[in-house]
Amino acid sequence: MTGSATYWWVVILVALLTVSVIAFHLKWMWLRYLTLLTSLIYFGFYNTTALAGPGWLEDIVLKIHEFAKYLPFYLIVIAILLFTLVFGQFFCGWVCPMGAIQEFLHDFHRRQVRIPEKLDITLGITKYIFAAYLLLNALIKHTKLHYLNPFFVAFNLEGPKLLVLAAFVIFAASIFVYRPWCRWICPFSAIFNLLSKISFFQLKTNERCTNCILGERVCRIGAIKVETRNGARNTKVINSRCIRCGDCVASCPRKGIGIEFILDLDRESDGNPDQS
Repeated sequence: MTGSATYWWVVILVALLTVSVIAFHLKWMWLRYLTLLTSLIYFGFYNTTALAGPGWLEDIVLKIHEFAKYLPFYLIVIAILLFTLVFGQFFCGWVCPMGAIQEFLHDFHRRQVRIPEKLDITLGITKYIFAAYLLLNALIKHTKLHYLNPFFVAFNLEGPKLLVLAAFVIFAASIFVYRPWCRWICPFSAIFNLLSKISFFQLKTNERCTNCILGERVCRIGAIKVETRNGARNTKVINSRCIRCGDCVASCPRKGIGIEFILDLDRESDGNPDQS
């Protein structure tokens, strides 16, 4: 479906991303469900595609020799990457139709199964391997691996049996685990995580933060950790995981966390690609 992308797709995508950033700044977090629903209806079911799906990553390589022909597709990719580099993963948290399905499924249950951090990090390596595999296959073999996106089933209401099974497993898991596809499998998420790690606008705590565990408790993606060292607690924000859902910002009564503009690239890091 990347070849059918139009300039209208570009306009609507940029509009949704812009609304997302403004809504976050104004703390209108309720708008997130509206942008997700709009994207799910328009990009998902109406256009039967999945923005930033596995096939899109392959097409970046395979269609580059016909850049002008597929300009709307490349403009969409560039817009998503630029917004992520500047503001963080607003696309994932506010616009992605694949993320929207998982978000709405999870909200039916709300009793989240907490995944141990070490297991979460280990499973997250899968998306980096998946992304590298897709890119290398496209670069070396100049071929596209079809039917690697289980969301194809949801958006097209048909597909191979194996893909239907994969979709069922992911959708069922999404009810209990927050965004399993995004956290562990999505190849574009691997790229977004790395870009968000050096984004110009970072989610940070400020002097009003009391290092309580509220932020860690409400963060369903595991991007906030409260560490205890020498008897003192310290709240750490892992921006490479953060999808800018705004749950922590909306929940903090002291306004002790928010997005800050950072010029230097000296980010705190613990050496893990999923943490910053």
